[in-house]
Amino acid sequence: MTRIKHLENKGFFIFDDDEKETLAELTYKKNGDILIFDHTYVSDKLRNQGIAGKLLNTAVIYARENKLGKKSGYSHNKIIQIFKLRVNSKKRG
Repeated sequence: MTRIKHLENKGFFIFDDDEKETLAELTYKKNGDILIFDHTYVSDKLRNQGIAGKLLNTAVIYARENKLGKKSGYSHNKIIQIFKLRVNSKKRG
């Protein structure tokens, strides 16, 4: 089972068993109570398993539980939709 680890004010990460290698990450910057996701990475070992979506879902749940992002006005589903659009546009371009 893949375990997602949150490093406060940095991002959400998946490490190998020894925590020496980063296998996946979703990093963010904080602007007030808004998390601005600025980088996503998934290693070849974990690709095509929906890992980026799992990281994002974990981040959105964290934001909701900590009452972050209320000013953005976006729902959980809207945030995921925007994220997918940006990821897909980067793959094409």
